[in-house]
Amino acid sequence: MAKKKTNKSKSKPASSGGALVKQRPVGRPTVSRAALEHVCGLNDPFCPAAKLSKVPDNAGINSLNYPLHTRSALASSAAGDGAYIMLPTYTYSNKKAGDTAAGLANVAFDSATVNDLGLAPRLSGVAGYRINTWGFVLRNIVAPLSSSGMVHIRGFNEKDLSNLSGVTQTDTVGYNCDFSADIPLQDLKEVAVLGSRTGPDSVIFHAPEFLTNYGVEDWVSQGWGYITVSFSGVPASQDVIDIEFFVNYEVTFNSQESTALLMTPPPRSTPLIKEAADIVASEARSVFKDGIASVSNFMLRRAALALGSLVSARTGGMAGGALRAITVD
Repeated sequence: MAKKKTNKSKSKPASSGGALVKQRPVGRPTVSRAALEHVCGLNDPFCPAAKLSKVPDNAGINSLNYPLHTRSALASSAAGDGAYIMLPTYTYSNKKAGDTAAGLANVAFDSATVNDLGLAPRLSGVAGYRINTWGFVLRNIVAPLSSSGMVHIRGFNEKDLSNLSGVTQTDTVGYNCDFSADIPLQDLKEVAVLGSRTGPDSVIFHAPEFLTNYGVEDWVSQGWGYITVSFSGVPASQDVIDIEFFVNYEVTFNSQESTALLMTPPPRSTPLIKEAADIVASEARSVFKDGIASVSNFMLRRAALALGSLVSARTGGMAGGALRAITVD
């Protein structure tokens, strides 16, 4: 006896007209790729979206995205150690070596002891800037059989270094800090380190800084903390670590500057995106020992969960109040 054929109609997702989150018939929201990338771009300095991401605030200020991507090496001393401070700035170099003569627990970074920060080539005519994201990647460049020693990463939330003891006696191996990681040099395959915000100043446009004598001791945070990287027991007097630096600036120009024509309007103020980005920032860690790919995976997962839970809360819950899955377009 022949079986009857039944026509099963497939339900199609309702059109959202470009909405951030679409509703599927089964009750599972679909988070748009654009929304995910915007949230990730405001937290992950290494993702391509970070180069073009702007803070979705309601300031209404035209600006220009200015991604900075540099590479250099961290060298050891004759004693087989070294220490560097990473400072998020606009006008000056973001990296400076310290004097380790008194040990890694008493490193001097002040301009009276070691060289100053030095001016860095940047876009001219900038009236204001803010750093949307920044971070760096560390890679061991010593031959495998010679890769001895430890690398110490420390993050600090001080807003200024005007107290000289803070730069003449910096403890780069202690644990009185915001975050820390101690990694054998031989395991430093690709370690990603993310800068962390210290407050709401990070979303304000600041005038490019001027430091007396270009000294670290005159540095004042623009809403971001600083990070130290030190190492001990490594091969002496040679480059030991490759550092790849990423800083994603958003800059403004005075109207008389010809470069002002390059500025574009800000994104539409989107509380959902801003709130999701804040949630991801509060949950993100600062050191990823498995490299850039692990940062991207972490940020995408957290962004999807944050967006989904926020939409669920705004709509009174989906599928009986339980948000069980989020599908990315």
